[in-house]
Amino acid sequence: MVPMIAINGYGRMGKLVAEEIGERVVVIDPNVAGRPNGNVYVRNVQLLTKTPEVIIDFSCSAALEGVLAYAVAHRVPLVVATTGHTPEQRARIAAAAEYIPVFFSANTAYGMVVLLSACVRVAKALPKARVSVHEIHRAGKADAPSGTAVMLAEALCRALGRAGWSMDEMGDDYVRVTYERTGDVVGVHEVAFDTGCERIVLKHEAKDRRVFAKGALLAARFVLRQSNGLYGIEALGEAYAIRQD
Repeated sequence: MVPMIAINGYGRMGKLVAEEIGERVVVIDPNVAGRPNGNVYVRNVQLLTKTPEVIIDFSCSAALEGVLAYAVAHRVPLVVATTGHTPEQRARIAAAAEYIPVFFSANTAYGMVVLLSACVRVAKALPKARVSVHEIHRAGKADAPSGTAVMLAEALCRALGRAGWSMDEMGDDYVRVTYERTGDVVGVHEVAFDTGCERIVLKHEAKDRRVFAKGALLAARFVLRQSNGLYGIEALGEAYAIRQD
């Protein structure tokens, strides 16, 4: 049985999540009129007349505060799939996870779980390599570099003991991050390891945005089974493992 899911944000990704569910869902969005596709619609999370079992946030970082406060007050598990959060907002997400289970990831594609794991493994095998992350997204994407690129860079920095990531020239103590904005590219992330004598490149390309909607729903099923805490993209591996339950 499909749990009662509320989708915060009815943009491109929110619509895809609703389509994947295939049943009536609760839509929270101030800009949608009427009852889109038969879904229950409210302009604000505080106007919900029934508490959902889980909330999937595909709105924007500016809309975080309201949904976070509601989820904590009503003890509703939360999937945060938006990007562009400030360090202060990230801290509030982590604080909320003390009271509810929160899945927080800039990317919900299972292939990104595989890429991340492979990158960490290569990084540990080539600890002195110069490492770079390059991402390509559609023209007009608000955050640059993407949240996924930053997530990859931070994971590589932890694996290599690097000082951090940088958009300047690549140095031995940093992971360099670069980006492009062009056309309607769904998402390409390329991680390169350069030893000077050879170069290894790992790449993930999202061909259809639906992959993120499918991953968000799996994350919702996963987080419903968890105790309070903050869960990242690695948890999608377990979410895929339980999809036939």
